[in-house]
Amino acid sequence: MPLYVMRLFPIYENVHHIAAYGTAIPLQGKPTNQSSTHGPTYGFTGTSDKAVDGDTNGDYFHAFCTHTSNTEIGNPWWVVDIEETYCVDRVVIYNRVDCCGDRLDGAIIRVGSNSVHTNNPECASRVSSTEDTRVIEIECNLSGQYLSVELPQNGLLTLCEVEAYTGYNCTEYPAHSRYNNHLQDNNLIETYPSAYKASHSTETALIRVKMTF
Repeated sequence: MPLYVMRLFPIYENVHHIAAYGTAIPLQGKPTNQSSTHGPTYGFTGTSDKAVDGDTNGDYFHAFCTHTSNTEIGNPWWVVDIEETYCVDRVVIYNRVDCCGDRLDGAIIRVGSNSVHTNNPECASRVSSTEDTRVIEIECNLSGQYLSVELPQNGLLTLCEVEAYTGYNCTEYPAHSRYNNHLQDNNLIETYPSAYKASHSTETALIRVKMTF
């Protein structure tokens, strides 16, 4: 007769749990690009990789932030290739704090599967930022491999850190393509979204495996 076994296994690799926002999607060290780069000035440049270096220091002169060129004509943009498809529940941006915090006001965040970022859909709202804004949180609920930030007008784009999180609000379950592949490859017949939520902080889900003897 069929025997049902409850089994625990990790959903994500290299993903850590952050209680405030959900489960972090690993962006650190992923390929990045931006429309232009400012510098070198003061011995450093505002390269695109600094938005996913794991450091949220918002002082540009500490050399942990991106910065597009002040000679760029057009709408500046930044993009990261997550290298896998995730459902992005929300995006958190650490803003520049030594000045110019309002530069991000009106910025557009996109998530999608197109490497041309302007072809991907926008998150639920645009950025609202003032001179004093330190941390920006935007809900997305979009799936994709590419996450981008752009200004809808001429300006300078500076990002001191970008983080992305998957969570319960994502309409596409499961949230991570590798998890879905694991289900298919191992013939796991049933999943429990409620159990997934309950075990979210330990990054595990209860899976019922049908075994026939």
